[in-house]
Amino acid sequence: MKRRKRDTNHLIERVLYPANLTIACKEVVRNKGAGGIDGMSVSELKHHLDLHRNQLVEEMLTCAYLPQSIRGKEIPKGGGKTRQLGIPTAIDRMLMILASIAKRNRRLGRSEMTFTYFLGIN
Repeated sequence: MKRRKRDTNHLIERVLYPANLTIACKEVVRNKGAGGIDGMSVSELKHHLDLHRNQLVEEMLTCAYLPQSIRGKEIPKGGGKTRQLGIPTAIDRMLMILASIAKRNRRLGRSEMTFTYFLGIN
């Protein structure tokens, strides 16, 4: 049986629907957490997305987007020891949420690639 090559460009375009970006952004803001190495707090993410959505989508579609470095922070561990915690930027966290939900949609065989469909919001 011959395997068909998946149309990954179409999948990426569907994942990057404006509604999906908005939902992923809201998820990052809801989860709170510290900002990354770029200094942008998660509460600033929505405003940043409103201003730069088209640029981000274009960079993702053309494979020009590069994730930023992880900010390291030492956190206490038991017995007086510490360990290094990696904190991604708010944008990278949003993109990780998009990737995670898209992966679940594909695995579950969802034909509709909107997170409102996946989350049962529509």
